[in-house]
Amino acid sequence: MKPVMILILSAVAVAGQSYPGRYTAPAEAGEGVLTLQQTGSGVIGGSLVFPNGTVVQISGKVTPDGLVGTGTIGADSGKFTARLSGNQLVTNVDGFPIVFTRQQSAPAQAEPAMRPQTAAREIHESAWGVRFTPPDGYQAHRDQIGYLFRSPNKEGGLVVMPHTSATLADLKKVALEGFLVGEETKLTPRGPIQQVNASTIAADYAGTLEGQPARARMIAVLSPHGGGAFAMATATTQQFTPEHAALAEAVARTFRFEKIDTTSVTGFWKQRLTGRKLQYFSRYSSSGVGGFSGYTENKQLSLCSDGSFLFSGDFSGAINVPGASANLGNRGGNAGSWKIVPQLKQAVLQLNFADGSQASYTLGIEDGKTFLNGNRWYLDDKSDCR
Repeated sequence: MKPVMILILSAVAVAGQSYPGRYTAPAEAGEGVLTLQQTGSGVIGGSLVFPNGTVVQISGKVTPDGLVGTGTIGADSGKFTARLSGNQLVTNVDGFPIVFTRQQSAPAQAEPAMRPQTAAREIHESAWGVRFTPPDGYQAHRDQIGYLFRSPNKEGGLVVMPHTSATLADLKKVALEGFLVGEETKLTPRGPIQQVNASTIAADYAGTLEGQPARARMIAVLSPHGGGAFAMATATTQQFTPEHAALAEAVARTFRFEKIDTTSVTGFWKQRLTGRKLQYFSRYSSSGVGGFSGYTENKQLSLCSDGSFLFSGDFSGAINVPGASANLGNRGGNAGSWKIVPQLKQAVLQLNFADGSQASYTLGIEDGKTFLNGNRWYLDDKSDCR
C-alpha cells in the first residue's frame, strides 16, 4: 500500500515528472543513452547503451530513495540506483556513477498531453473500477500513476489516484504513515485521521513539498468491491486555502465504483504458471588491484496443480582482499500454498509459507518473458511437483 501513497506525492510534487524518458550522458567515445519505460505500477524497465555498443538491461522499482533495481549484461548483474534532481538523473551502476540529462520525457502514448476537463465530462477508469467528475476549469495530466489536475488561475494542484486497501482500518494505517519522497518532500498528519462515514476517511497534512513548506487535504474512499480511490489537494503553506480542501472533498463525492473484471488476467496467469517451475538467476563479480568479490544466486519455485508450492534457493559468494578472504553460502527451502489474486487489473502471485509468513509478487509479461516484481524469471515445464 505504501508505494502507491509515495507515487501520489511524487505526482503532486512535480507535475509530469517521472522516471520514464530518454537521457544522455557524455562519454570519451561518444554518448551514453539511457531509456526508461514504465512496465507496471511503480516498476521501471529499460536499457543503457554505452558508446562502445555495450547494453545494460535495467529493471527496478520506485522507492522513497529513488529508483532501485538491477543492471544486467548477459548473465552478469549488479545494483542499479537512480534519483531525479531537476532535469538530471544521478545514477550508479554497480558502483560506477553517471549523471544523465533528460532529453525526452516518457513516450507520448504513456504521457498524454495536458487536456482540459470540465465538470460536465465524467471520467471512467475501468482499470480502477471508478467513475468521477473532474473539477471545472482544471486541466488534467494523465500518466501511468493517475490524474494530476491544475488550474491556470489557481495555485496548487489536485491528484486522483487508485488504492488497493481492503478495509477502512488498512486505509487509516496508510494515511497515518504520511508521505515521504526523498529528502525534500515529507508530509505528516496535522491531527487525527477523520472517519467521514463507513467507507470514507479524511486527513490534513503539513510538512514540506519539494523543499517548500506545504499543506494538503486528502479524502480516501473504499469501493464496496475492494480498493478504491483518493482525492488529494496540496499547495505551499502560504497558498493553501479552504478552497483546496473543498476541491478534494467535492471530487471525492463524485466517486462511483464498479466491480473490476479480473477473471481474464487471473485466468491467464493460472494457466501459464500451474504445474510449472519458475527460476531466477543472478550473478555478480568485481575485481581490482589486490582483491576480488562476487556471488551467484539461484531461486527455484514450483507451482503445483494442487495449489501447493515448493521453493528452494542457493546463494554462494566469495571475498578475497589482501590479508583476508571469506566464502559465503547458504541453501534454503520452503513450502506452502499459492494463488493468483487480482490487484486492480493486475495479477499478483501470493505465496503462503508453512511458517505463516507471506510473500507477494506482481506478475508481468513482456515479449513472452515472465517478470515477478520487475525481475525476469524463467519458466520450465519440468517442475519439482509430485
